[in-house]
This record gives sequence, C-alpha cells and structure tokens, in this order.
Amino acid sequence: MSGRLLRTLSIALVFLLASCRPQPDFSSQYEYDRTWESLFNGFWNEMNKNYVFWDLDSPDDEWDRVYEEYAPKFADLEGLVGENDASSILAYSYLFDISKNLSDGHFAYRLKLGDNNYLAYSNYQYRLLKEAGYDDREILTYFLGDNPELIENTDGTENALSILESSFGANIPSGQAVYFGPVQVSRYLENCNVFYLADQDGIYSLFVLGMSEDNILYISMMSFDMYLNLTDSNSDIRNAAKSFIDLWKGTIQEYLSGTGEEIKGLIVDLRGNTGGYNADISILWNCLIAEDIYVADYTQKDGMNRLDFGPKVRYMVYPDESTARNFDKPIAVITNKATVSNGEITALFFKALGEYYGFETASFGGTTSGGFGTAHLDNNRDTISPWEDPWVFNAGQFSIEDDLYVSTQARPATYRNGESYEGIGITPDFEVERNGGGVDNRLETAINWIEGMV
Repeated sequence: MSGRLLRTLSIALVFLLASCRPQPDFSSQYEYDRTWESLFNGFWNEMNKNYVFWDLDSPDDEWDRVYEEYAPKFADLEGLVGENDASSILAYSYLFDISKNLSDGHFAYRLKLGDNNYLAYSNYQYRLLKEAGYDDREILTYFLGDNPELIENTDGTENALSILESSFGANIPSGQAVYFGPVQVSRYLENCNVFYLADQDGIYSLFVLGMSEDNILYISMMSFDMYLNLTDSNSDIRNAAKSFIDLWKGTIQEYLSGTGEEIKGLIVDLRGNTGGYNADISILWNCLIAEDIYVADYTQKDGMNRLDFGPKVRYMVYPDESTARNFDKPIAVITNKATVSNGEITALFFKALGEYYGFETASFGGTTSGGFGTAHLDNNRDTISPWEDPWVFNAGQFSIEDDLYVSTQARPATYRNGESYEGIGITPDFEVERNGGGVDNRLETAINWIEGMV
C-alpha cells in the first residue's frame, strides 16, 4: 500500500476552555539509559501524557496496575534494548499483552530488535485476526513473523479490489499507472467505471462506480485518498480523479434535478476501507445532501494528565451548492471488520442521515474495526511494520529514542449522541456472513433490501 494514504483531520479545532479534573502530575521527565526497565518507564509515562482513551481503558486506575505488574518483568530482562533477541521477544510479548485490549483502533508500536530490525504490532491487525477466530498465541506468532499467511483469512482481504474481481467478475485493465474508464463485469452490475492508481506492487488507490440492471447505483473505494488525487502534482492523476468525481456527482445531481437516469437506490460499500482524508467525506457525499449534517464530536488533549481535554467540537458535513434536494432513495451501507478510521466516520455519516435527517438508510455485513479518532503522523518515520505502510495507522506518536516508536490517536471521536464506538466498532443493522465463490451474500442482502423498499 502506498504512503500516499495519509490520514489527517481536515477540520479546524478551536479550543476556548480547558477541562481538567484532579489527576496525578505526569509531566516529570524520565531518564532513558537503554535498559529494559527504563524503556518501560518511558513507555508508561508517555502513554500517560499521549493516550486519549483512559476514560474507556482506565476508569478505575487499571493503567496503574499495569505498571505494578509489568515494571518488575521488564526490570528482570537481560541486556540492553536491541542487544539480546530473547529479551526483545519477551519484551515484545509483554507489550503485546498490554496493548491488545486498548480501545484505540489505530494503536501500533515498533520495538527495536537490533541491527535496524524491528518487531511491529497494530491493534487494527490484531482485531482482524481475532475476528477470524485466531487465539492470542496464534496472533502473537503472526506478529513475530512466523505465520504471515494468517492475515489472508481475515476481512482485510475483502476490499474494493477483491470485490471488483471476485463479486463482479471484472476484467481490470493492466499495465497502466493511472486509469479512469469502464471495465467489463459479469455479475451484479450492468456497467462499471473505475479510477485506479498502480505502481510496481499493484493497485493502491481504487474507486468503483457502477449501476445494476435494476438501476441500483453502487460505489466503493479502498481508502479515502480522493483529495490527494485531486490535488496531485501529476496532471494525469488529477484529471482521472476529477473525471470519476464528475461522473459520480453528475449521476446523483442529474437524478435529483430530474434530468438524469432513474435511480432505485444506492449501495455504499465500505468493506476493507482503511480510511484517509476527512476531506473525502465532503467531496464524495455532499452531493447527497441539501442541508448541514451534524455527524460526530471531536476533542483534543490540552494538558499533560490523563483526562485533560478541551471542549468538544462538532464535525459537520456541508452540502454541495448545486445539490437540488436530499437524496430520496434507500441507501445501503456495507461494512466489515476491515472498515476503519474514516471508513467508520463515513458509516456514522450515513447512520446520522437515517437517525436524524429522515433518509432511508440501513447497514449490512460485519461489525467495523473500532478506530474513529484522528491524529497526525511523524513524516520522518518511513515504516511502522514489515507488513504495513505507516499511513494505515494514521495516528499521533511518541518515541523512546530509536528503540520504541508508538503510534496512537490524538483526537477521540464520539457519535453525535455522545456514544463512543472506539474499540467496539459499529454493529450493522443486518449482520451478514461473508462467503465466496462469486456469490456475495453481503451485497445480495443489500440489493434485496433496496428492492424491498421500493
């Protein structure tokens, strides 16, 4: 996956007040001397200052008990950090046990193994593997590099590209770095257009737009990187991206104005969507609305202690100026365990449309990953893990020199009703098991729901 998939929040946050509760002072500095004990002290103290989900994960001082349990274990490890593989693997297993139940869906770390080698971990992959039925022992072997094939049996392999190929039987043009245009499909869709970008590793940016013979409109994307594509320095990428957006918005706006083809319903397929730019939510969905939509709330740490937060700021989506009226046909949203970050914020957007604005919406498939917050990533870090590009995690971070790098969110998000889905995910209205062999149960259930609504 390309490092172009940068995840950053595109709304401005204004903080007028500080909300502080009495907390211990964790602002004092620790000394790091490359012993395992000092590495753990650094990790624990930096988490106190940087982690934003203590209200979920330590309501009764659970984090203090983590220190009491693991500080002696790290102190007993032999050698210095990165000098003893056995100690490094044991330390990694301790961090694995500490991290796996944290609510932060973007949480990831990278521990130095020696000679510029690292052991890496991410909650996103842990949840994919857990959902697939693997136990912690098996998952730990995956992260240690012993069973990399385990990830192939997860929802992470069900995304816009695999659906285009397996569900629709698409014949995707090959050998092109930039493509926009029609593709031949054999199932579910009568016609289909795609925009994709490819490099030596294959397609890394993909948007799919199609229509069924019953006039059900379908749209999917691997991630939210349309804003990047529309502003790319390469004019071929910009033009191809704009052509896709013009086709998508033109189809919707012509229908809403009564000058275009009839649309029976809309399917928004978010399976395997790993998130991306918040700007994409407006770019893609503002043509469906004729009023301001209040989706969620964000807040941000404004102090050194665990519960030092500023006020909540509303996340809004505003309509396209040319939208004639709200989209008035059923909208089906499909998700899976690999739907995360802005994929989940998009799911909340459509949830809000149905619950607060009178749209006919429903969700299908599997529960999402549970990683809603946003943050920034240190651009100087080229990798987080041997298997994943750093932009997958899109989170804030801290480092213990070059020995431990931790990626964690800086701005937690809650749904507009105050409910947090962090670490839980959004359960669809209709849970549908995944299957293969060219039969797409999740898609068919969404199609049948739309057919039954009209």
